[in-house]
Amino acid sequence: MAKRIPFYESKLIELLRTFQTRDFRRFREFLSSPYFNKREDLVEFYAHLLPLAPDFPPTQCTRQQVWTSFAPEQPFDPKTFNYLTNFLLKCAENYLVVEQGQQDQVGPGIHLLGHYIHHQLPKHFRSALVASRKALQAAPHRDSEWHLQAWRIAEAELRQFYASRTRKPDGTIERVMAHLDAFYLDRTFELGTELFALNQMFQGDFDTQFTRDLLDITDQQSELYPTVRIPRLIYKIHLFPDQTTHFNELLQLLPQVQQYYGPERVKGIFAYAQNHCIRQIRAGELSYQSELFQIYQESISSGVIYENGQLSPWDFKNVCSIALQLGEFDWVARFIEEQRHHIAEPFRPSAVAYNTGNLHFHQREFQLALRSLAQVEFSDVFYALDTRRLMLMIYYERFDSEGIASMVPAFRSYLKRIKTISESQRRGYRHFVDWVARLSRMTESELRMGRKEIKEEMMETQPLVARLWLEEQLER
Repeated sequence: MAKRIPFYESKLIELLRTFQTRDFRRFREFLSSPYFNKREDLVEFYAHLLPLAPDFPPTQCTRQQVWTSFAPEQPFDPKTFNYLTNFLLKCAENYLVVEQGQQDQVGPGIHLLGHYIHHQLPKHFRSALVASRKALQAAPHRDSEWHLQAWRIAEAELRQFYASRTRKPDGTIERVMAHLDAFYLDRTFELGTELFALNQMFQGDFDTQFTRDLLDITDQQSELYPTVRIPRLIYKIHLFPDQTTHFNELLQLLPQVQQYYGPERVKGIFAYAQNHCIRQIRAGELSYQSELFQIYQESISSGVIYENGQLSPWDFKNVCSIALQLGEFDWVARFIEEQRHHIAEPFRPSAVAYNTGNLHFHQREFQLALRSLAQVEFSDVFYALDTRRLMLMIYYERFDSEGIASMVPAFRSYLKRIKTISESQRRGYRHFVDWVARLSRMTESELRMGRKEIKEEMMETQPLVARLWLEEQLER
């Protein structure tokens, strides 16, 4: 027998928790309309749920408690209660569909076009066509969904053209094909990139040959919509990661992507460009550090890096790290001061303390660095890891054997305890600690005599955090 889930975990309550304050009020108006709901008991049942919104706390949101509030003089009736919740869930889903339809400025007009074609109302069709085109042009982005809507409008024009029984040639068919191609190619290259990545990560055998064939076909096109060029470039970068021309072309297009895509897709494109640079840097291509810094600067100036006006502490840390590697000390100091207020309050003190400490470390102001790092609270695992990493690097640079002797076993113990990082990340930090401990024990003559062999062994160590810094210490 299946275990019955608590009412506060039911599909109805989980859906209602997603509502905004405005939705609770408008849904009540929706239920009160006989056009959408003819059951008066649903209106009353919802009225007794509203006092529990928006959190619907478990201690107050049980079947018996809600029923007692709704029908205090009647014994609990599971069958009636289930009917009420199921009907209310369906009404809530219908409400969301209606709300979404009201926000869609193009879709309803397309449905009107179909109605007017079917009933042969050409004057009505022309007016609706003008309105649909106007709504389409007012859309903020020219992404694949925009081309899909444009295709639906052009398809309606084509149907009207056939229905009118006139064979005067115009560009309708060409528009239908162009918008359909733009939608199809954008989605195909985007999903083809996903499949290619899955094949690499999981050694899968998803067939991507057709998408590769599309590359050859579109190579013959003299011009492509930007919404096709961008995902096509990303797919080519996946296929040919060592060919810099494709990535350089993507960099040139980054400032324009907000014209064509919504925020979520834009963030994905920027994230892909950043991750490509990080992969190349880890492979030893240090020239990509400048490209990565350029991408971060573009994401800051365009606002892409912010989420509801806030800057995540991890993006804050990544931006500072790459800028420091390039020696942009003054830029980082200004960035910390200007952007600190964008970090959410719970994370702000530690984020500012760590990145200020990292700045002092790169400026070789080790005492100031340690003073800042001592203020970092270890609520985030990666801030905790990298604070320990920086402190160990400072001890090594200061020839502080006591600090190293104390830090190494504590760091190893911490790596064994934490459960929220991948095994690859754990090995990377553990290898770093092992190499610092090993180098600190070697005499100058041992390092000098065995430098070549040690460097070869270090290069073979995979994965390895702070590889460049370790190689610098070996050379020094």
